[in-house]
Formats: sequence, structure tokens, C-alpha cells
Amino acid sequence: MKNSLKALLAVTAILSFSALAAPPWQSNYQQGMQEFAINGAQGTSLTFSCDQGGNNPGTKNIFLTLSNGQTFDTVNTNSEFDVKVDGKEFYLYDPASRVGLANWTLFWEMLGKTKSTTFTITMAGKSFTFPVSNAKAVFKSQDAEQCIRNPSF
Repeated sequence: MKNSLKALLAVTAILSFSALAAPPWQSNYQQGMQEFAINGAQGTSLTFSCDQGGNNPGTKNIFLTLSNGQTFDTVNTNSEFDVKVDGKEFYLYDPASRVGLANWTLFWEMLGKTKSTTFTITMAGKSFTFPVSNAKAVFKSQDAEQCIRNPSF
């Protein structure tokens, strides 16, 4: 009984620690769309998508989904996002424009180099924090080649 209790406590501690660890970025590709997504601490999710052969090749979009299910993005709702990494700000409001695309690229380069554990995205005066976690691995992945590392102007 004593050993069973110790084993149960050990498993509980491991599971609790795993739950506290930053969730990794997820990469997904289907029907011509490459997506990179991460969940935030406030029940929010952030998704970066690139159309790589779907309906609008080359189109990039950012989606911020709040805990209540409301979604904001740079294409359909024309939302403007201010992202801060290591104190540097990147205005991600229109990835289809030259400035927006340059900021998209700079943001991902910074995220691939940062030593910070989090970054912040602000929209309409509200800020949300997301873990950096395995962003470096995502940045260096083959999936990122056309989407976030080498966007075409």
C-alpha cells in the first residue's frame, strides 16, 4: 500500500510537471495550407498560416482566437497585431504588403533567436502571452521554408 501511494504520487508529480511545461508549436499542412499554431496562457490560440498551393498561393494570415471562441485575423477582420519579442515590436497587420511581409519575416527570425520564454501579442489594447517553446525548431524546419523563412516579395 505504501509503495502504491508513492508510485501514485510520483506519477501525479510527473503529470503535473508536464501540464505546466510550455506546449509546443504545432505544424500542420493540408489542402495547400501550412499552419503554425500555439496555445496561450489565457485560453487563447495563435495561428500563422500560409497558402502554399491552395486557393490563394502566397497569402499569409494571422489568427488570434480568444477563449470565448471569437477569432480575429489579418485578412478577414483586418485586425492589427503588435507583437513584442525581447522588447522589440513587430506590427503584423497586413502580411500581403511589403512592410507587413518584412515584419512577418523579422518577427519569425527574432522568435528563432530569442532567449525569452514568452512573447506578447497585443490587439485592440488587449495583450496575450504565448510561450516561445520550440519556435527555434519550427523556424529551422523544412515546413517553414516557404512560409516563414523565405517569403517572396
